[in-house]
Amino acid sequence: MSRPALPTLRPGLLALILVLTAALGWLASYVAAERGWVTPVLGLTSVITIAAVVVMLLVLGVRVRRDRSRPVAARMNPLVAAQTVVLAQAGAYAAAVMMGWHVGVVVHRVPLTGWGSVGEAVTMIATGLALLVVGCVVEQWCRIADDGDGEGGSGTGPVTGPDGIPQVGRHRA
Repeated sequence: MSRPALPTLRPGLLALILVLTAALGWLASYVAAERGWVTPVLGLTSVITIAAVVVMLLVLGVRVRRDRSRPVAARMNPLVAAQTVVLAQAGAYAAAVMMGWHVGVVVHRVPLTGWGSVGEAVTMIATGLALLVVGCVVEQWCRIADDGDGEGGSGTGPVTGPDGIPQVGRHRA
């Protein structure tokens, strides 16, 4: 029985998420300004938290990337690589939401108050961009290239390891 492979990040979906949340961020900033509320942006503690996630994701990604050069019998459990892929994808999608929201806030606030009032939002956009890039890079690091070892036969389903677990990002030709 073949199991489906993990889906990959879709740039079009990431862009759509970014655009939709930018519209929501603009709307929230507009409503907040009209009612005299504080502009809805994440603060410095969020930057620190996202930076920690970026570092953790990089460490996990480097670990999987280094594991690819080891002999097949000595490699880590494929589920660890799959978990790293899922974390990278979740980070990329979360970054798209966070960046979109803050882009919307910046688009609303800059014409009204200038660049001086959007420092936190711009910092969150930069942090989100770092998370998005690292998420995409780590997802690519976790793909397993075809070894050409002849195992697995023919077909179009995912290639499974000796324990029957699907290999992440690897498909039969």
